[in-house]
Amino acid sequence: MQYRLLLHSAKFLLIGIILSFIVWLISSQQVENLELGQLNTYECKVAASQGELDFNLYIPSNWHVFSLADELCRNTLKGSVYNKVMISWQPRDTFSSELIMKQTFNVMLYREHALTGLLPNWQDFYQHALDLPNYQLYWFSHQDNIAITPEFFAHKHVGLLADKKSATGYLSPLSEMSQAGINLPAQQIHLYPNREALIDDFLKEKLDLIPSPDHHVDLINWPKNKKHLLTEPYSQVGWLVSKNTEQAVLPKIKKSITKYQKQLFSEIIQPTVRQPESTPQ
Repeated sequence: MQYRLLLHSAKFLLIGIILSFIVWLISSQQVENLELGQLNTYECKVAASQGELDFNLYIPSNWHVFSLADELCRNTLKGSVYNKVMISWQPRDTFSSELIMKQTFNVMLYREHALTGLLPNWQDFYQHALDLPNYQLYWFSHQDNIAITPEFFAHKHVGLLADKKSATGYLSPLSEMSQAGINLPAQQIHLYPNREALIDDFLKEKLDLIPSPDHHVDLINWPKNKKHLLTEPYSQVGWLVSKNTEQAVLPKIKKSITKYQKQLFSEIIQPTVRQPESTPQ
């Protein structure tokens, strides 16, 4: 009997030692971070390239970025001096006056007043190609009769863009909330890397309120009693082309960004085209 008791005790002791070793082994493992590289850029090779230059384009969102890149690489810049297209989006706080002076981007979709703040004489380096259409910015809600008051916003989950330089997705909505005395705790404000992710969670009712232009395909028919005008119509955003971009491809570039812009706005609003300034010799 005593022998059997000792045998069982030894078995339990052995099992305990093995389990302790497994727990120690698991807890002592070091998990390395997965290297994902830059998630805010996309590039492609230009078809039938006749040169080795890179063509860099900046947009504040990754909306339809793959179709834009495909158009540039397959058609717009085909057979040109450009060998590769790289499209970048967010974050805008990486912009600097040096970046503008070096004309790092051949094409940018950017706000003029923001460029002026970085470099007052930015027009020495970039020229207008196309204006973004006028549009209106709204609060969208799942609840009727939006009121910009602390009482209405209380306990509401608000979605914004993580880009703190975005007028439509961050600055304007926060400014209106601040002026109305709305001061939400951090757990009620949710930041998103792009507008698509923001709208997607709103449609899934994970968010109560979001700011957005009303031309988005999923919001264009939103009930009027569940949206509230946030700003008056304005257009301060334009497509700018660096003055060291190959002149021969400028007409094709304007055609491509016009096509992209129509896709961006679901062909609801027609853009206004400006004639670019003459390039200094």
